[in-house]
Amino acid sequence: MVKVIGVDLAGSERRPTGLALIDDKVISCITLHTDNELMDYCLSRSPDLVAIDAPLTLPKRGIMRDVDRLMYKLGLKVLPPLFPGMAQLTLRGVKLSKELRVKGIKVIEVHPRSTMRRLGIISRIKFLTELKDRGYLVLNNIRNVHEVDAIIAAYTGILHLNGLTERVKGEEGEIVIPIEVSI
Repeated sequence: MVKVIGVDLAGSERRPTGLALIDDKVISCITLHTDNELMDYCLSRSPDLVAIDAPLTLPKRGIMRDVDRLMYKLGLKVLPPLFPGMAQLTLRGVKLSKELRVKGIKVIEVHPRSTMRRLGIISRIKFLTELKDRGYLVLNNIRNVHEVDAIIAAYTGILHLNGLTERVKGEEGEIVIPIEVSI
């Protein structure tokens, strides 16, 4: 059994962060706010992997990393980590990923919209329908779009652990995306 946590990270502790745990095709979601809540949630569940929807590295100069440029070349549009409105999210993502790694938890950077595009799925509702059709069970009501994006992040992590992803890798970071297959 594989246990993955997906995180749709907010830039501020005042805003909602969606988390989704996929444990053997059973999905549970929660919305949290503070870094302490996020760390406690992740550490208490002992995941095999945490997949975070946020930049986890900084560019060496400028507002965009080389990995972001590589994503653009693939037709996958991501926001630059130091773009206005993204800097706070990026700094939080860098901090959270370092803290998780220090505790021995593997972490990857993902991008849910890119995952959906690579899987040929056009909407979040369609994504959830496809998961249910493949035997995934959502335990609790999904309360917001952040939890849906966290499910997509966690599913990307499941694909990654099963060898069904590729790493878009530059000198300034890497983003994990699915190989182009159907869900």
